[in-house]
Formats: sequence, structure tokens, C-alpha cells
Amino acid sequence: MVRLDDDARRLLDGANYGHLATLMADGSPKVEPVWVGREGDRVLVTAGVPFDVPGTTNLLRVEVV
Repeated sequence: MVRLDDDARRLLDGANYGHLATLMADGSPKVEPVWVGREGDRVLVTAGVPFDVPGTTNLLRVEVV
């Protein structure tokens, strides 16, 4: 596992918002707002979206890298 340096830790400890895009079955993009943070040296990406909205189940298929 990669160790985060102090600058990366400070950045991830702040308020970090982003967008995560996945593709729908027809190839159209589905973009969800996400929050980015850390737990130790692991970078966390979380989305506060309900799973009954079309396309949000795409987030369940995102692989950990």
C-alpha cells in the first residue's frame, strides 16, 4: 500500500467534493457527487445517493483500485 505524505493527508482531511461518472446501459454518462477523505493512508470515496434512483446501482460495481 502507498503511504500518503503530509501534504496529501492535509488535503484529504479538508472538505473535498468531487464527481464520479459511470456509464448507463445505453452508454450515456451518469454523474454523482462524491465526498473524498481518508482513513489512515487509504483514500475513501463515498456517495450519499439512494439506491432506488436509476443508475446509482452503477456505484456498487465500481472496483477498488
